[in-house]
Amino acid sequence: MRSIFYIIGAIVKFFLDFIRWILGINHSNKKYKLRKYSNKERYQFLENKRIRNGYKKGWLYYRCKEEGLMNEYYKYNK
Repeated sequence: MRSIFYIIGAIVKFFLDFIRWILGINHSNKKYKLRKYSNKERYQFLENKRIRNGYKKGWLYYRCKEEGLMNEYYKYNK
């Protein structure tokens, strides 16, 4: 009996996610929230996140590349 509810729940979740995808609703994506800040603030946020989570320098390079912050990356990593 439980497995039926799990299957129904999975199907409902799939359709809700599909509708969100069609409408372009994605509340968990922080990448687009960063765009309202200046480039320096965006770089500092990524640097702090790198330090906080223990990521290597290469992570910051590729994230700056994705975000279009390569000028700031080279400016602060001479």
